[in-house]
Amino acid sequence: MASEREMVPVTILGTITDAASGVNASSAKFAVHDEYHLVQPHGKIALDPAGNYSFTILLQASRNGDDHDGRRYTIRVSALDNAGNRGVKQTSVTVPHRRRHRRDD
Repeated sequence: MASEREMVPVTILGTITDAASGVNASSAKFAVHDEYHLVQPHGKIALDPAGNYSFTILLQASRNGDDHDGRRYTIRVSALDNAGNRGVKQTSVTVPHRRRHRRDD
């Protein structure tokens, strides 16, 4: 389990395709939104010829003590097709509220 304030690697992978005009591979990028506005990496994504990508980001494995639903990071991936249309997908990662273990003996 990650300790407080530790940065942990999170791998994001997927495929970007466009059957009509094709994908503008140089436009592929990601951005992270941290609900605390502290850890918000962003950058370009390298696509292979089939449009596959995989990248790893570091996210802080801590949350405020009064944040009972956990700290939420939203990771958005976007790219343009060759006709200039933008496509966007997103996923979320949550740092859960720490649960205390009880012994029932």
